Amino acid sequence: MFKAEDLYVTASTSGKMTKKLYLQWCAEVFFPHMVDRCILLADSWTTLNDRDSVMELKPDNLEYEMLRIPPKVTGDIQPLDVMLFRMYKGFFKKISNFVILRNLPIQMHHRDDLF
Repeated sequence: MFKAEDLYVTASTSGKMTKKLYLQWCAEVFFPHMVDRCILLADSWTTLNDRDSVMELKPDNLEYEMLRIPPKVTGDIQPLDVMLFRMYKGFFKKISNFVILRNLPIQMHHRDDLF
């Protein structure tokens, strides 16, 4: 199986971001890569609401600010949502349909089958 050394991977039983996973990501991935100051632009996902827990994990020498994207506007103001992800989803759907219609022995959700 393909494993990238610079990729942090974890999961939840629900498949969604939990508060525990978010705090774990802040402590193990985000804050260790920040030097003097940083701004985190976050969407309105309720998991990201607990600023106090994040501040407990923040290094003392780091200036940190979290800005929130208001609810229901993420798709309007995030360029990747508007352009890249939409095109990617369409491309992935075409490839998936090709594989399904031709009964090819490829599992699209397995990374190793794609390389």
